[in-house]
Amino acid sequence: MGASDTADAMGTAVGAKILSYRRALLLFTLFLFLGAAAEGGKLVEPVGRGMVSGPLFQRHPLPLSLVLFFSGLLVLAGAGHGIPLSTHQIIVGGMLGGGMVGSLLLGSSQAGLQTGRILGVLLAWCLSPLLSLLLSLLLCLLLRQLFLRVKNPAGLNLLFSLGVLASGCYMAYVMGANGLGTVMGGFFAARGGELTFSFLRDMALLGAFAAGLGALLLGERVVRTVGSGLVPLSPVSAIASQLGASLSVHLFTQHGLPVSMSHAVVCGVLGAGLAMEVLTVGRRKMRGIMLFWILCPLLSFGLGALSYLLYLKL
Repeated sequence: MGASDTADAMGTAVGAKILSYRRALLLFTLFLFLGAAAEGGKLVEPVGRGMVSGPLFQRHPLPLSLVLFFSGLLVLAGAGHGIPLSTHQIIVGGMLGGGMVGSLLLGSSQAGLQTGRILGVLLAWCLSPLLSLLLSLLLCLLLRQLFLRVKNPAGLNLLFSLGVLASGCYMAYVMGANGLGTVMGGFFAARGGELTFSFLRDMALLGAFAAGLGALLLGERVVRTVGSGLVPLSPVSAIASQLGASLSVHLFTQHGLPVSMSHAVVCGVLGAGLAMEVLTVGRRKMRGIMLFWILCPLLSFGLGALSYLLYLKL
């Protein structure tokens, strides 16, 4: 996740040359943990038990661990090619594939697919990027008018830097709440009992550490893709895209819906680019990203289904 999602969140700040990659990494890891500890619990129950009910994952945790492992491999493969993939969609897709096979082979009492909840998540996946694009576009127009009124160059540079730092910290916080919350939900699905504070705290610490390590080792290429490979970013567009993406994802977090910060960031950058009338959008790169966005959840669904089919049949 650190190689893809956390790096996405750093992309706008680094692309606008406000922060170095290493400094952004340290700051984002801290706020990632704070978001996971404070609000990650809002996603744990909906992801862990809201879409696939019953004791399937608790009684048969081994295939679920393989699903999580495969999810990590897919995200790492995307990061290796500079493609920001959604950990949410890959994890959820794998769990739904396993849940479908479990329901067919063991019955709905062991694995019941909650159709209404699943459709709500799918709808949120479509709406979140669009909302991010719209919010980023509007915020960019508003911020551009506000900053044009500042005549002091030194004061303007200070406002730019503070704006990107504040919006970047907020983005990391939201990513912890939604992104790490989704990952924690995958582990919680295989865990019996009630959701406890100690579980949230320990998972938030472990998740933030692992995400920071992944971003340090593998995330810089994705940062360059998001930060400068799609649309040349100015400080105004960086702030607007960060805020637009964060507000969109945070809104869905309040309703327990796992949505992709990767998708929100990319669409936020595009929305800010449209507001600034930047016409040099990397269309070929964008088409490749969107193709991967469609294929990866389907591949994860298939891997999840195959894992549980082989496990339950053997």
